[in-house]
Amino acid sequence: MLGTIKFIAQVGGLVLRGRFPQARSLLIKKYTRLLRRYYARRKPQGVAIMAESWDYLIILDACRYDYFARSYPRYLSGDLQKRISRGSSTSNWLLENFTGFYDDTVYVSTNPHCSDHEIHGFQGSEHFHHIEHVWKYAWDEKLDTVVPGEVTRAALKLKAQYPDKRMIIHYIQPHGPWIGKTRISGAEVELAPALSTSGDGKWTVDIRVWEMVREGRFDIAKLKQAYQDNLDLVLAEVQQLVAQLDGRIVVSADHGEAFGERFIISHPPYIYTKELIEVPWLVIEKAKQDHPAKEQPAAQSAPEPSSDDDKLTERLRALGYVD
Repeated sequence: MLGTIKFIAQVGGLVLRGRFPQARSLLIKKYTRLLRRYYARRKPQGVAIMAESWDYLIILDACRYDYFARSYPRYLSGDLQKRISRGSSTSNWLLENFTGFYDDTVYVSTNPHCSDHEIHGFQGSEHFHHIEHVWKYAWDEKLDTVVPGEVTRAALKLKAQYPDKRMIIHYIQPHGPWIGKTRISGAEVELAPALSTSGDGKWTVDIRVWEMVREGRFDIAKLKQAYQDNLDLVLAEVQQLVAQLDGRIVVSADHGEAFGERFIISHPPYIYTKELIEVPWLVIEKAKQDHPAKEQPAAQSAPEPSSDDDKLTERLRALGYVD
């Protein structure tokens, strides 16, 4: 009760001072927390991805089914199905899907949520034969993300190194930052140039854009176009990768994205609306080839030094996970 009174007073104070965008943002954040309670007992069954048949599972981070369905025919052909994800955020999805140890699987990771570090209760190194930490060595400091071509290169290297393993290949796009044809700059979202990179301060482009959306101060049409362009960017790269793979290839997503539908912004965890949990499941069948390369032993995981801990935080922040 006291918490409710305090919240009402806080919102009222903002309104009285004419700070309507900030009041709107606060209301949406409170609404999101209430929705999480509502969905706590309504967890979707969803697709159990490790029980499915595939040789390569390509994950597009934050890719909505409807956007994918309109876009993929320009780049790929296959049998498109709609599936329900078990999570509405990456951390949520990881926890729900990977509960055991999968010695038959290697993971190409551009999202630091799957790493040697425990984040929100999940530590990727406890679940996979090998994790390729692309987010660690191929991060573009100017763009605050991993560009798709780096993921493709890593996947092809792992394909030769582990010819008898299944592989999960996790591209970060269409998740922000938005680096396609329609770009969103730091200056555009009121960030000083020195604050538009992951290591310099609290705000990043990704975090600031979603906050401005909550405040009603960002052009949703432009954000949707930037998202579409990010999707086109990654699909063009996936097309190049698929051409060099064989066997059963599935292109899917960890979760979707919300642009204000039912006042939901971005992809908060444990909120199971259709925009967040309807994901593509595109099955591409190709003849399997013989792989003469021999598997190399997996590298042993070791504790990361503190500098890597700092790097992890910076890169999570750049992707909008730390504020």
